Amino acid sequence: MNIEDTLIIDEAYGFNSANHLQTRDGIIFNDKISCATYILKPICEGFERKIFISSIYKYLNSHGFTDTDSIILTKNNNLTMEISGKKYVCNKVLSGKQCSAENLQEVKKAAKLLALMHNSADGFTSKAALNLNALVVNESENSYVKNELGGLNEVFTHRSNELVRFKKLAMRGKSVFDYEYRAIADKYCNKAVELCQALKESKYDEISAYYNTHGTICHKKYTFHNVVFCENCEGGIINFEQASIDLPLFDVINLIKRRMKKCGWKVSEALEILEEYSKIRDLSKDECEIMRIALSYPQKLWRVVNKYYNSRRSWCEKSCLLKLSEIQKENEEVEKFINGFTF
Repeated sequence: MNIEDTLIIDEAYGFNSANHLQTRDGIIFNDKISCATYILKPICEGFERKIFISSIYKYLNSHGFTDTDSIILTKNNNLTMEISGKKYVCNKVLSGKQCSAENLQEVKKAAKLLALMHNSADGFTSKAALNLNALVVNESENSYVKNELGGLNEVFTHRSNELVRFKKLAMRGKSVFDYEYRAIADKYCNKAVELCQALKESKYDEISAYYNTHGTICHKKYTFHNVVFCENCEGGIINFEQASIDLPLFDVINLIKRRMKKCGWKVSEALEILEEYSKIRDLSKDECEIMRIALSYPQKLWRVVNKYYNSRRSWCEKSCLLKLSEIQKENEEVEKFINGFTF
């Protein structure tokens, strides 16, 4: 970082910056005025996506959920600034201790934090996102809004068809992976079809329609490294880069699934997590049924098999075989968990 670039940053944001550090994610620096830490992230995707993420931060922060790594606008209220021909977005860094997947009490705190975030997200519709950025984007250019409500049926159906297609490829193949997959393909293909039907018969479409009208935010990557516990607050949530308008329950699923992998799929711990979340935000029986269906779907298997048949197979066969073995070993625990998963 040269002096000229430092001056450009300070002029754009009104900072007195120091201790600049170039990292893989961007330029990290401190502001002597606010004593806060910031990161300048290069825009590696469409500018429209950043506009949408900015609207999420604005909405959450203005509705009481302020402990996030929010996007900072320039003094001229611009979302981006330019250094050496490259555009950057500035995020305030939320410092703290990362949530531990090994610590059930911290996971429960993360569940409470998630419920608080979801409560603050009520009312965030596609229209609300557009209104928050009316000065940046014309109403006719509203494709930047990411609304994924109602899309799970299509995703499940597509992946179920893919599992069948991969089985046909395995039947023609002669690799070790081909033999291993076709030995279990029928079981998982049938299970995927059953779950597609269960989702269609659930209240998924009805609940999606409700949130489409009333608004919500789903973090989409609610994992432990995106939850931090700070000294001066109960905790915060960072990295909303993949967030969208979608069912909040998908964040709860992410949280439960990652803890279950650490504790051997103990139903009792999943219920403790759900109880902590429900103290702040209600979960209906219909939502819990959708969670059960989503947790049952052979997503991990699809991901492994998809990787094998859509990549250089000889290059990834060893790692895919290892993951296939892990899935089969874990399957018995998961089935017991699903059978006991009632809330």
